[in-house]
Amino acid sequence: MHVDSETIPLCNQCSASFVSPRHPILSPLHNALRAGQELDPERTASLCKVIPSLYSKLSDYNAEITRLEGILGRLRHGRDELGRCLDAWESRSAPVRRLPVELLTNIFKDACRAMPISSNFPAHNDVRALTITPLLLASVCSFWRSIALSTPEMW
Repeated sequence: MHVDSETIPLCNQCSASFVSPRHPILSPLHNALRAGQELDPERTASLCKVIPSLYSKLSDYNAEITRLEGILGRLRHGRDELGRCLDAWESRSAPVRRLPVELLTNIFKDACRAMPISSNFPAHNDVRALTITPLLLASVCSFWRSIALSTPEMW
């Protein structure tokens, strides 16, 4: 039985590749196996010689897959870490961070002031909304929490 091979590229930069031999199951052999026919001794001997090499190549595949999964895991970890870093930098440079504390304090106080009673909600819901607003503002981030806690007019 002639064995061709296929080259699987692994790296575009260094041209590393994984050579994968093809072990075609010949159609007559496949049909004989499916039909439950006995194989002649020559074909049986040939199969017995091929089976260990197939196990060896299967082991090579598993080892390469494990190695690549490790690399993929490290790449994903690096990507996630970079994403968190980017989020932190974007958060730090957000326009709201450049607002003066006095302006944020005034915005917070305005948000906590009495709201007109809406026809969609009973009056008790408006009262609950008024009492929860300072808590919501204080839960956004530590900077807003410090502003909210240092502004007694909100409470």
